[in-house]
Amino acid sequence: MGLEGGALNIFDADDGSYVVEYFDGEGRSYVTVFAGPEAEKRAREYFDALTTGRLKIIRDASSLQ
Repeated sequence: MGLEGGALNIFDADDGSYVVEYFDGEGRSYVTVFAGPEAEKRAREYFDALTTGRLKIIRDASSLQ
């Protein structure tokens, strides 16, 4: 899995948007907001892709090597 010990969360922001947030083991956070049509569906697909490792979280250029 590509999360390497971090915490991944998804939540409804109460304005129709959905937020996926990741906190790594070094105290950094990464936030992605989904708004508009099918925001919840798109956020859940993104969350699932991160959880299963189909997508990786890129932290900096050294992560691309």
